[in-house]
Amino acid sequence: MEKKIRKLEKELADYEFPYDALEKDANGVITAIKKVKDLKKQVKKMEDEKKKLEEEIENLRQKWKIVKSRLNKIINETICYKRKISMFLQGMMNKRVRSRNSKTLLKLSDSIHFENGHQKTQEEESARLNAEAAAKAKKAE
Repeated sequence: MEKKIRKLEKELADYEFPYDALEKDANGVITAIKKVKDLKKQVKKMEDEKKKLEEEIENLRQKWKIVKSRLNKIINETICYKRKISMFLQGMMNKRVRSRNSKTLLKLSDSIHFENGHQKTQEEESARLNAEAAAKAKKAE
């Protein structure tokens, strides 16, 4: 029996309970739990940042709509203004053309009257000369 006891004591001495392995596993679990907590905090921060960014994006979209509306208004006003300027310039050009045409017509009219008057004078002169020639011819007969 004593041999058995010594044998068991020897086996017990040779047998090591894996406390170190259990401690390492426990430390690993604790570390993993801490990492999970840290990751949850990071996820929470990221979600908060995401909400802030979404709000900022929405604000920027609203501002963009306002700016776009103003820009369209300015563009429409500019187009209208350009049309008015174009119509004004076209009117001025038409006025100048009418003025030039009137002056040209006046000159042309004066020229025609002069030509007609001159032509009548030439016809009258020609008729007078013909009459004189006919009178001389009658006297000469």
